[in-house]
Amino acid sequence: MFDGSQLLNLPTDWQEKTKIEFRAKLQLCISEFNVATRAANCTWDALVAGATTRDTLAPKLLNYLSVHREEFADWAIDFAIKVIEHYVKEHPTAVNSVNNAPNATQPPGFVDPLDDTLDNLIRKQKIAKLQGLNVPLGVMRKSEKFKSEGSNQSRYENGSNGQSLNANQALVNTAANSSNVQKVPKLCVNYPNCIYGENCRYIHPVKRMCKNWPKCQFGSNCNFTHPIVPCKFQKACTNPSCNYTHLEM
Repeated sequence: MFDGSQLLNLPTDWQEKTKIEFRAKLQLCISEFNVATRAANCTWDALVAGATTRDTLAPKLLNYLSVHREEFADWAIDFAIKVIEHYVKEHPTAVNSVNNAPNATQPPGFVDPLDDTLDNLIRKQKIAKLQGLNVPLGVMRKSEKFKSEGSNQSRYENGSNGQSLNANQALVNTAANSSNVQKVPKLCVNYPNCIYGENCRYIHPVKRMCKNWPKCQFGSNCNFTHPIVPCKFQKACTNPSCNYTHLEM
């Protein structure tokens, strides 16, 4: 049986990455960022404390998830096992430190949770929307999970607009130099409303122009920059979604 206390033997950055993935998955059904964060931390604490089966982990999430608790519990347990397996594979000299928990055993074959298809994730997002929740997809492709930051094979994605950018190492370096936080080469799905500002681990696309302007459907909530161009109709403008600038009367 999987021993959740093994997670505490992972490096701090791996622990944080795991919690971030928990939160991203939870955001498919939890609209509030802070609530999703608390649910992710609850999941982590429960796993570490020994809740490593569906029947023991799912009840811990009763205050956060009204549905899909069992499904998420299965995913979280498999994901945690895969994190440990992946770390041991990448750092063979750390096998003893990771597997030194009292009940640590090598898990049998299981379905890789990183293989959860995008179609399946989109289906779950649609379920959330049917419940009246408007949530970002907030997922990373399998090839990007736990990839070393700064890899030139990485790719940026705007989780809310669906706009994709090819890898641009200069952008990563510029953003990383703005703070001491080690950046993850992925666009922040909460920008421009991210509460972490320059301390966010993800990339904020400052000064990167929106390709869909002036027809961008996200308006002021767009993750990319909109140029300041006055509306020719000004106060006579009747378009509530107009992306041009209007003088305050």
